[in-house]
Amino acid sequence: MRILILIENNIFKQWHLNCLKIILSQKKNKVIIGNFNYKKKYNTKNFLYYFLKYFNAPYTEKNCYGKIKNEFKVYNLDIKKKNKFFILDQSFKKFCKEKKIDLILRFGLGIIKSNIKIPILSFHHGDPRRYRGRPVGFYEILFGENYVGQIVQVLGSKLDAGKILAYGESKLVSFSYKKTLENVYSNSHILLLKAIQNLKENKFKKFNKQGKIYFVPGNFVVINFILKLLIYLISNLRKKIFYLKRWKIITINYKKNFQLHFLKKLLKKKNEIKIDSNFNFIADPFYYGKNLIFEITQKFSQKGKIGIKNNNEIKILHGTSQHISFPSHVYLKKEKKNLFFPEIASWSYPKLFEIKKNKIEEFKEIKFLNNVKLIDPILFYKDKYYFIFGNNKNFPNILNLWFSRSLDLPFKYHPSSPLLISPYGSRMAGNIFSIKNSLYRVGQNNSLDYGNGLAFYKIKKITNKIYEEKFVSKFNYNNYKGPHTFSINKDIKQIAMDYYENEFNPLSLITKLNSK
Repeated sequence: MRILILIENNIFKQWHLNCLKIILSQKKNKVIIGNFNYKKKYNTKNFLYYFLKYFNAPYTEKNCYGKIKNEFKVYNLDIKKKNKFFILDQSFKKFCKEKKIDLILRFGLGIIKSNIKIPILSFHHGDPRRYRGRPVGFYEILFGENYVGQIVQVLGSKLDAGKILAYGESKLVSFSYKKTLENVYSNSHILLLKAIQNLKENKFKKFNKQGKIYFVPGNFVVINFILKLLIYLISNLRKKIFYLKRWKIITINYKKNFQLHFLKKLLKKKNEIKIDSNFNFIADPFYYGKNLIFEITQKFSQKGKIGIKNNNEIKILHGTSQHISFPSHVYLKKEKKNLFFPEIASWSYPKLFEIKKNKIEEFKEIKFLNNVKLIDPILFYKDKYYFIFGNNKNFPNILNLWFSRSLDLPFKYHPSSPLLISPYGSRMAGNIFSIKNSLYRVGQNNSLDYGNGLAFYKIKKITNKIYEEKFVSKFNYNNYKGPHTFSINKDIKQIAMDYYENEFNPLSLITKLNSK
């Protein structure tokens, strides 16, 4: 595929460069770059916004034009500009015909007018159901949203209302415009790859409504925005310095066949697992046979270890001095062996472990065609294939899937990946489980607060070629933050979940520094 990338005024940002790299990672693609220079006009009534943007520009918006001009021939195009519109006329069509262009990707220019038959792909960094126009992330922070949406669309006749090829969401950081923008642009190249794949397969997403069109804010609105940022920042610093997340685990016994809508009622029967004062917290519960294993930390520390509850006794399982958490259970049916597949991304590639004589021992290193460190990984077996759900450490809000015929063979990237791009539901919150012969995936809600609730998805299809799921329900505590992890043991008819409270602690900062 021959792809023309349109830029303006010799600006090629870091996130553009990431997109270029992902395009060229597909060997059959060839890229041509076209640039149009014109003089931009700025209005003094928006002065404060441009000032704000300048001092909050993330690394992903750094201009990398110098890196590409030596590797690619950049064609200076003669594009007509009339008021707010950029007109792709006959001379542009001729250029595309000469270069045999199959696809156009727009990184610059404003509103384009064209009747060219070649599809023009464009990003819109905002959920078009609520926020059309610009600027990126500004109004989402101002109005207290939980995330910033983004789409890759085939340009149509209306602003930010083209045919949608791919949709994703990024984490909004209420106290930092810079971090919010960094999160938005860091996901864009992955979304683009999904969009091009969907274009080839003629797959589009349908949104039932179109949001309001926003414009660059005036100075008064920016002052209001800055005041909100300061309030959020002070609140965040106060939490970091004086508060600790105090994680706890509850278990719930049930009698009837479990259904998701039982959760709220079952909470009345919860039993909290008590820990003594030598421990800081316990979290990430998973059933290991009839026992419960979990992350546990010692007093004045946040370095995770694996703990086990056998009857009413809690023990720390030694075997590594490194941080280890999220000990998801794996049962190998042929070998009749219980294992666990923890998060060890801070120091290692994924490994399976087993418990021997109250110690943890490495059982097997899991290999991938491209090495990746995973957070909150889940291993699942179905129809002669092993599947791994997980998030690359560098992209914690993007859920991917890998598969392999054997644990001894490298895992391959699944063609349906990425499965979900969002802080809501993309990070795994427990093992795949079944209800009435249907499979379910459970994810975490990390939209604003970490681990503040569960999202349940029904798996419609899972093979080595296809993965399909549908969101079915969510669950939150009313008085606490969470749950973060959900586990079910049908043999003993018991559920385990965790939650946390932000607890005032004058030694909070010391404890946090003594972590990983």
